[in-house]
Amino acid sequence: MLETLILSMREVSHLVGYSHLYEFEDVVSELLNADIIKLTNHDDLDTYRKLYKAAKLTIRSRTTANFLTDKVIKKALKQPLEKDYDLLIAPFNTPYELFMLLSLGNWRDKCKKAACYIIEFWQYDLPECEYLLDFLKDFDHIFLGARQCVDQVGKITGKPCTYLPLSIDTMRFCPHPPIHQPTIEYCNLGRRSPKTHQGLMDLAEKNKLFYYYDTISMSNVVNSSKQQTFPVKNPREHRLLLANLLKRSHYFIANRARANEFKKEKSKDELSLRFFEGAASGTIMLGEPPETIDFQTHFDWADAIIQIPFDCPDIASIITELEKDPERLKNIRINNIKNSLLRHDSVYRLKEIFGKLEIEAITNMTRREDILKAASVAVLNDSSYETTVHKPVKNCIL
Repeated sequence: MLETLILSMREVSHLVGYSHLYEFEDVVSELLNADIIKLTNHDDLDTYRKLYKAAKLTIRSRTTANFLTDKVIKKALKQPLEKDYDLLIAPFNTPYELFMLLSLGNWRDKCKKAACYIIEFWQYDLPECEYLLDFLKDFDHIFLGARQCVDQVGKITGKPCTYLPLSIDTMRFCPHPPIHQPTIEYCNLGRRSPKTHQGLMDLAEKNKLFYYYDTISMSNVVNSSKQQTFPVKNPREHRLLLANLLKRSHYFIANRARANEFKKEKSKDELSLRFFEGAASGTIMLGEPPETIDFQTHFDWADAIIQIPFDCPDIASIITELEKDPERLKNIRINNIKNSLLRHDSVYRLKEIFGKLEIEAITNMTRREDILKAASVAVLNDSSYETTVHKPVKNCIL
């Protein structure tokens, strides 16, 4: 039996964009029958993080900075590990959360192998958080959910660093058997183009169809071009709600990560979670993918996404043209679901982690892969997907 521990930030980081990481933790925890330690006292520890930063940047010694910081961290903030583990998996939303490791004391002494997975690590984070990268030196392998800093983090830490694409619980998002009603014709979540949004608003109004989009806004924020986010009370409930929305959506807007940040270099483009969610749900994805080898590698099947500009005021004409070929739309849905089940479930990312750590996959992992393969075959053989292409109802009152 592989004794596994998973660290989780779910008690202190509640933003909606972090929910998918906790979904990953849930899948991994279930497969490995792992213990989960939910780190707490983030606000208090963040005060000490600033002290650590000042000491580290002034003295330039991790040992001294640790000593000085440890002296002022109250015992109440400590969460030492109570037993030994074969494996530690530490997922973080951002590199700034790495300081939370300090609350675990000498955790490395109790873990035979350890892997860290940071979902969002952007190029502009590196100068600001480099002082925290010493914490990564205690891990056997580092995994990043964005490609752009992999080489630099590996060089700074002296540890192997690997790009690990995002993933989802595809069994949660898979619409099998097919859901016929109710239908959301167009779905557009998160960052969006005002021009594309208006085009969909006009199209939905004209044809009396259901267009689902965000209306929430942060307090006192009126500039829609700025990134806006919000906390969720229960990440698992949020992911379930999102899956149910997308499984009932026909068209879904999916763009490269941080698509509304126009000043960002194209070379820094990254895959966004929307591609994984939209494909697994069997939607027809419309949007601007990243111009990277990663997108070409992980979404390499025909029509994985119908490419349109981020600003696409004539989206109505594009959708009208697509509606003329229901066979193509049916194949898009089936191929998106099938490839997601076979390639983008969280079990495959866990398998990659195990491979880098030279740990053999356990029975639960193999069993889940078999279930995913069986589901993909069922999708391919289900002729009822032919009836799910939506036809506009002119006189529908919403």
